Amino acid sequence: MATTEGSASGGRSDPAAVSTGDDRIVLWPSRSLPAKGRVAVVAAVTVAVMLPLCQVCLSTVAGKSALAMVALPCLTAPAALALAFWCNTRAARIQEKISIAPERLVFARSGPAARARTETFNPYWVRVEVRSDGRIPHRILLAEGSRRIAVGDFLSADERLELARELRERLGAARVRLPSAAALAADDRRSADFG
Repeated sequence: MATTEGSASGGRSDPAAVSTGDDRIVLWPSRSLPAKGRVAVVAAVTVAVMLPLCQVCLSTVAGKSALAMVALPCLTAPAALALAFWCNTRAARIQEKISIAPERLVFARSGPAARARTETFNPYWVRVEVRSDGRIPHRILLAEGSRRIAVGDFLSADERLELARELRERLGAARVRLPSAAALAADDRRSADFG
């Protein structure tokens, strides 16, 4: 999922909120199963695995060894599923933000399961590369010189292609905007140092 700020519609979907100033793109993983759905799945699995346990308990033929052999998997399966859902939910809290202005492009990644990272690029020199390797088709890389950073690896292949197109458009727009007075003053100072 992505939201783009600087466009004209609202909400947390593609495209989203209105912003003044820098263009921003916010990316996060798709959540196809909401919290209530996860609870329902764990409850259904719990009921389904408890049926054999109840059958063994009510059986007059079954001994204690059969009860022990059936009870352990029946009790651990729902707990393991709940733990897997918790880990997945935690990993899905990753968020990537890309701010594009004429002076700089800032990429920031944050989330409990992701190593926080912030990179700044010059929008005049940064390239948007799309590469396909065996693991991630249509992987997006922001590249400047020898520096490269992967963007949106958690998105689907179609979403990555759409993101690459949008990044290229926004970078093109940022490159043609007039630089701010501060950027012009910095360029003048650099020119004076070499002149």
